[in-house]
Amino acid sequence: MDWQKELEARLADDPRLERKDSRYAAGTGFFYKGKEIAYFPEPATVFIRLSAATIFALRATLVEECVQEVSKDGIRVRLSSAEDLEFAQKVLGRIYREKAGERRPEGKNAKPGGWSAKLKANQSLDEAKVLNAMKRLKVDPEK
Repeated sequence: MDWQKELEARLADDPRLERKDSRYAAGTGFFYKGKEIAYFPEPATVFIRLSAATIFALRATLVEECVQEVSKDGIRVRLSSAEDLEFAQKVLGRIYREKAGERRPEGKNAKPGGWSAKLKANQSLDEAKVLNAMKRLKVDPEK
């Protein structure tokens, strides 16, 4: 079975998504609220664009065998089985929930740039990396 075509068909049937030419690869991309969230960079592979906050929230599940790459922009998922397909759809479902619950500050004290979950997630990720590096060096951060 062609799992990429199956995922494309499922995404095309989703009324929340718009199907257009991808900005990042030759072929089809799928857009949610004007932003490209999924495209197919090579056969049997989907790249799902995620915010840093979402990547941080999903970090425990990103060790799945089908995840080929995790970058600052998203994840590349191999599509070679029904389980891979379900995993990709689960991650895409997370995007819908996150975007729907998106919030911005209001009022006169709100910063012009707005609230940034991405900044907080990146800071937490950087702190975790530093702590892991310190553990490998056997350095106690309390001293």
